[in-house]
Amino acid sequence: MATTLRYQYEVRDTKDYFDDIPNVNVSAGMLKLAKHILESKAGDFEPFQFVDRYEQAVVEMLKKKQACRPRASTPLRLRRTSSTLWIL
Repeated sequence: MATTLRYQYEVRDTKDYFDDIPNVNVSAGMLKLAKHILESKAGDFEPFQFVDRYEQAVVEMLKKKQACRPRASTPLRLRRTSSTLWIL
């Protein structure tokens, strides 16, 4: 489920993202409606029911590619060359 981990230097402070968002005064009716929507959509998260269809599709694609790839009968040999372009 959590497939992306970040190093500490990659994670930025929330102020970098949210400081320029202005404070807005919301009417009582709009606030009540927002709370109702959130409460009606809230529920318990059960990780065992979560299915990552993207990951499944990528794994399936890779398996198909592996199945169709011809296998080398002899091991590859590296050639020595003086050309830098050949190496790159």
